[in-house]
Amino acid sequence: MKRFQLIFVIVVTALLLLPFVGMAWTRGDTTTENREPAPFPTVTTAGGAPNLQALSQFGTWFDDHFAYRNEAVATNAVLRAQLFGVSASNQVLIGDDDWLFYEGTLADYRGTAPLSERALFNAAHNLSLFQRFCEAQGADFLLTICPNKNTLYPDYMPTNIWPSTQASNLERLAPYLQEFEVDYLDMQAVLRDADPQRFAGDGLQGLDAWYFARDTHWNEPGAWVGYQALAERLGLPTSALPSGTGAQDWSERTDHIGDLDAMLYGMATTPEADWYLSGVNDGTGLAGGSWSYTGEQSDVTADRSVTEGAGGARLVVYRDSFGNALLPYLATATDTAVFTKLIPYNALEVSDLDASLVLVERAERHLDYFATTAPIVPCPSVALDLADLADATGVAGARDTSTLEKGENGPLVTFSGVVAPELLSTRSHIYVGILDAQGTEVVFEALTTSPAETGADNGYLVYLSSQAIPEGMYTVTVYVETDSGLVVAQSDSYKR
Repeated sequence: MKRFQLIFVIVVTALLLLPFVGMAWTRGDTTTENREPAPFPTVTTAGGAPNLQALSQFGTWFDDHFAYRNEAVATNAVLRAQLFGVSASNQVLIGDDDWLFYEGTLADYRGTAPLSERALFNAAHNLSLFQRFCEAQGADFLLTICPNKNTLYPDYMPTNIWPSTQASNLERLAPYLQEFEVDYLDMQAVLRDADPQRFAGDGLQGLDAWYFARDTHWNEPGAWVGYQALAERLGLPTSALPSGTGAQDWSERTDHIGDLDAMLYGMATTPEADWYLSGVNDGTGLAGGSWSYTGEQSDVTADRSVTEGAGGARLVVYRDSFGNALLPYLATATDTAVFTKLIPYNALEVSDLDASLVLVERAERHLDYFATTAPIVPCPSVALDLADLADATGVAGARDTSTLEKGENGPLVTFSGVVAPELLSTRSHIYVGILDAQGTEVVFEALTTSPAETGADNGYLVYLSSQAIPEGMYTVTVYVETDSGLVVAQSDSYKR
């Protein structure tokens, strides 16, 4: 018995020491959890004072770097999932049939973070100003929103998580887009109404969903279905590229590692099947012989890349990670295309390229970006009757809580701030007037924003070209459309 106890103590002690001792020959300098590992602490702070948190920071560093950490994380995740059906990551949900879902979509699914009506107005209004600018440059505009996986496939969600019975933010946004006449393609309806089985005779046997089971995004056939609907609205080729949808054009490879799979299981991922279209996305990194990159960035995940293909259109795509799989199809069908993930959207890309088409693609879970992060777009001038302004003196402190700031963003001048919330109704427009020394005032329609830092929906932002700013002294006035009429929220004088 004593011998057994001694062996037990030695084995347990060795196992406990292994993560530390093992760092002599190996250690984990990267994590598999979609985050940066903690840095090694410093003895002093940036100001030269002793770092009193060094010991606790060393503990955090060790937690992220001890030997065989990633192997231990993967083993723990697999055991918890297989034995108990429990996720080891707070970012990943384990659903039915081993489907994985991103925790960041739960608020949409459960309806726990509904956008205000004003935020929905702000989003649609900003998109309408974006569209108006693009159309003024001679480019057709189209918006699409890719649904969350659990929006499209709720049956695979964990049974203990109930979906909301109320309309989603996406469903509530649609009427505002219609009101502002934003050209919008309902991607949820496109994918919901398309049957994966129709591809069975085209060499895609086994395809039963448009999204990966272990990834946040759609698979290549899902992106292809989405592309066909987009292409029809944009006037691009809708037949398969470059040669047809026969079985000879698609090839199957079990080579896709899902982002959720990697996030949860780390080194113990399971590749999924995907299908690729000959000449379009069948090469390394979804490259294809029918199109090519023209700049330094040659990766579908790049923040900004430029492509050339065999089509005739010039396209700008403002997109997120759902656009990775769309890029090869769109690149093949266009002459030149710019794909950008950069936020905020820079509308000057449209005029710089002399684009004929503009596509905005956004994931449902990032719908709030349209309200919180307005595009960089020169604002249009409008004709307002300023002779009979309403009296805002009855609104206590309205001028005191409204703000106005001047700034610059590249070649554009900005005026921004917030207006007193009590001045705003759901559909209030905000305008900024520029009055020169000769008494001539030009009024511009402002983007309306929901600043994340204020937690309200009362922001505004105007982008103007430098030519719109008069020489000498000028006055800037912020006008708000209220229930009782147009009122002045704030004003200030500047000199150019």
